[in-house]
Amino acid sequence: MKKFLILLGCLILAVVVLCNPFVQWHEHQLKQAMAVLQRDTVTLNEIVPFDWDKVYTFPPYTSKTEIEEKIGFRSRAIEETVSEGMVQLIFVDGDKVTASVCGYASTLGYQVEFADMVAFEEEALFSVERKDGIVCLKEMGK
Repeated sequence: MKKFLILLGCLILAVVVLCNPFVQWHEHQLKQAMAVLQRDTVTLNEIVPFDWDKVYTFPPYTSKTEIEEKIGFRSRAIEETVSEGMVQLIFVDGDKVTASVCGYASTLGYQVEFADMVAFEEEALFSVERKDGIVCLKEMGK
């Protein structure tokens, strides 16, 4: 029994160290918020259900090093896109990643389009459309 508890403790520690459960939980919360979105326009401030200061997106194949340079710190939560057409959103709160979304819109159920960075304080407005079961947010006014 003692060996089992030690093994279980090591497994839990490895999960916490290698993959931040809060980042994954926030990704899940964002997916749920997008799925029930019924408005024609929205700000990210209204729908993102966790704390964030800035959200970034990057062109396909941007390296993790380039991403870290842009956001100003290193994080294990950052993933690189591996193909065209992938959604990449990195939500940052201070000096930590609070959510790191990297996947295809067809799998995620949503996509968010903006130039490169949106700050919470901007209250940027997005149009909302649904195409083939995918919620599409496009930044307006830029």
